Amino acid sequence: MSIVAHLIAEAEALESAGRPGEALQKWRAAADLERTPEIVARLGRLCSLEGHDDEAERILLQVISRNPSYPDARFFLGFHYKRSGRLEAARTQLEAGLGLLEWGPAFTVLGEVYRELDLVDAARDAFETAARLDASDSEAWYGLGLTYRFEDTAKATELFRRSVNADSQHVAAHRELGHMYWRAGDLRLAEKSVRTAISLDPRDAWAHYYLGQILLSLGDPSQAQPEFEVAIKMLPDVALLYCGLGDALARRDLMQAAEMTYAKALILDVGGYLANLRYGQILAEKGLLTKALTYAERALKARPTDHRAQELIARLKRSMQ
Repeated sequence: MSIVAHLIAEAEALESAGRPGEALQKWRAAADLERTPEIVARLGRLCSLEGHDDEAERILLQVISRNPSYPDARFFLGFHYKRSGRLEAARTQLEAGLGLLEWGPAFTVLGEVYRELDLVDAARDAFETAARLDASDSEAWYGLGLTYRFEDTAKATELFRRSVNADSQHVAAHRELGHMYWRAGDLRLAEKSVRTAISLDPRDAWAHYYLGQILLSLGDPSQAQPEFEVAIKMLPDVALLYCGLGDALARRDLMQAAEMTYAKALILDVGGYLANLRYGQILAEKGLLTKALTYAERALKARPTDHRAQELIARLKRSMQ
């Protein structure tokens, strides 16, 4: 075995063992000896994964400029741009790479890019292609499910099921499957799926939030409250989580605490629909009708067709006549 081949074997073994820093040094040594596009692109990929962003971009652009028909460098650079939030740049590189070679994981990442750019149809096409190329690609099924979760609950449910069937450790897929069961009213299955997500990753804030909502739907606000509190500890700047906690407190007749919690949500999202609706409702209960109307109208402005805000406004106006 040549020195370069030995270095590559060592680098790959170190990567597999979860020792990327040491692997990076092996790739550097291999690239110093042999500047093939395969070796240099792998060096750029690991630089990206290790957070050496400028170096990774420079290396991968150099490989592309010298080897424009080599797809891997474009895939690695696309992944790098996606990771750093440069979505249009990621799209350009991934599309170019896929024009050279169809590769399932690249279609999955491109689908994520399209979804974040709100190109829903393109995202679905990319995820479907990835799943066709590799039916065991849990991320492809998960990404496809995300494109349907607010449009077609039944379809999204089936896609999230496929994701967890492909990878039983996929935390987000279990969480979103539970979310879909909750939306469909199947509360026991919802609770089971979300608790599975939490068992796999206790620091998944959204899984705790969903569990809180499920427990509220099951009529157990005392158990729901700590789930919202855990979520808030992890994501203290998300207004929606405070709305959930406020709901749990209100269900327990802890109205002063609920009002303060909704007020925190409003500080974080002054124009948000749910925070304004909930604060308006609680002010209406206190008899502060004029003030309640202000918040109800803000909620309706955020969601002009929402029946709950419409009904609250109508009730307040009748009471004020």
